[in-house]
Amino acid sequence: MGKAWLWSADEGGCGWYRTVIVAEALRALGHDVGSGLEFDHEGYGDCDAVLGQRVSSPGPSILWSRFNFQQAKRTLFDADDDYFHLSEHPEFGRSAVEYGNTRLQTRILANAGMSTFTTCVSPVIAEMFADYCTNTVVVPNGLPKAYLDQPARYELDPLSLKDGPTVGWAGTAFTKWELTNDVKEVLSKVGDMGGKLHTVGVPFHEMREIGLARPGVSITGWVPDSYAYLDVVDFDIWVAPYRRTRYNEAKAPTKALEAAFLGIPIVASDTIPYRAFVRDGVTGFLVPPGGDWETPIRTLINEPELRAQMGAAAREVAQEYTIERLAARLWAPLLFGDRP
Repeated sequence: MGKAWLWSADEGGCGWYRTVIVAEALRALGHDVGSGLEFDHEGYGDCDAVLGQRVSSPGPSILWSRFNFQQAKRTLFDADDDYFHLSEHPEFGRSAVEYGNTRLQTRILANAGMSTFTTCVSPVIAEMFADYCTNTVVVPNGLPKAYLDQPARYELDPLSLKDGPTVGWAGTAFTKWELTNDVKEVLSKVGDMGGKLHTVGVPFHEMREIGLARPGVSITGWVPDSYAYLDVVDFDIWVAPYRRTRYNEAKAPTKALEAAFLGIPIVASDTIPYRAFVRDGVTGFLVPPGGDWETPIRTLINEPELRAQMGAAAREVAQEYTIERLAARLWAPLLFGDRP
């Protein structure tokens, strides 16, 4: 069995998806795998392989070079985001400025190019690295199979819906800007449609500033632990709007993945990542730019049988994306064997 260190770039959702739960799944397969924000020289200095999530700062870049050229470790540079078009989203603040820096972008490409593999969360990101990296592999996000063993929302006691089904949105201080006026207008009418609105991830005062903190709306602020975050999701219908920008078109369809594992139908923007995951009319609905958000949301509020049917279909799709399956079929071969 192999020994590896999965080097996280952050303690948020990205690090959780690309290192923490991957390490857990690989350990279950019998490998000696650790993960963290700093490389564990004492415990894993002799490891066979290292995964580095978006290695880009000068210090980590020097260490990455040593792994590749002095220690001849098997290295996976993990590209979990589009680092080259963040500057087009000024709402990202400091990150937009940092990742718009040519030197930083050059370090990213250099670090990826020297690696054994570049693992990319989406096909669009893989295309960005393909000209610079010999071995580029798409490894999608997954979630633990344990979520599929839990009751889905549509399987709960119908009495829990006596006040109407919950329409939910989950995001961050960055993705709140994806709530454009047309989407906010529809969400503000969820109560009139017979449902309830619950937002997760952005605190009350920020939701008030964008006009969605109003009577009848439940607001849960930032939940730092990813396991706890999924525990607070009590949506019956998940809404995931995204503008059609180059950055958004390269994203992973994370909200659709989470909705699928929890058995929740989704109403999402018709962008490249969501189009590839959501089966329109089967596991949810896709809304084109300038399209109608109200009709699919209203339909799902009023048709519990359709919600259950779509939630069950989404869970069938989720079977293909368990982290255990991805660890065995993709992560373990990339870290310890041949290209899958």
